[in-house]
Amino acid sequence: MKKIAFLIMMLGLLMNLVPENTAFACSCAKPSVEEVLEDPNTVIFSGVVKGIDENKGLFTASTADPVSVSFQVEKTYKNLDRSRVLVSTARSSASCGYEFEEGKGYLVYGYEREGSIETNFCTRTVALSEAGEDLLAIGGGVNSSVKVEEPLGEKDSDWIIWMISTLIVIILVLYILKRRINRK
Repeated sequence: MKKIAFLIMMLGLLMNLVPENTAFACSCAKPSVEEVLEDPNTVIFSGVVKGIDENKGLFTASTADPVSVSFQVEKTYKNLDRSRVLVSTARSSASCGYEFEEGKGYLVYGYEREGSIETNFCTRTVALSEAGEDLLAIGGGVNSSVKVEEPLGEKDSDWIIWMISTLIVIILVLYILKRRINRK
């Protein structure tokens, strides 16, 4: 029985080392600029990614797990009055998440849901370098007046949980080994 418990525990640890499986890509029809502008819940802004919190847990992550992206807002075009904002999206484009890069500028189309802003691959979100047509269609935005440089949404809990879990596994392994040695 103890051998089985030990094998299950080791199998669980090894599963963390296995990379994510390949998933099918997201498929959707992006709305037109006119449709987006008519939607009262749409948030539109341009900004630079200042940080990405992938919220990684102890186990292999799903492509649908949420990612929090911190933006320094440069211009607002619709329904936003902050100079810093956190945007949530799925981890991977395979689950219709938008894969942002830190330090890069974007024109973000999002929607407010329960007090937070979300976006995905199926919105018109695009890198600023590719947003020319959209910027012409939505018109001039309002410059963000306040520049804030401190990090937003930093989380230390993930590494604490990882450390505690690792410590528990080590203690369990040492306990099992000590019992085996004492029996012989």
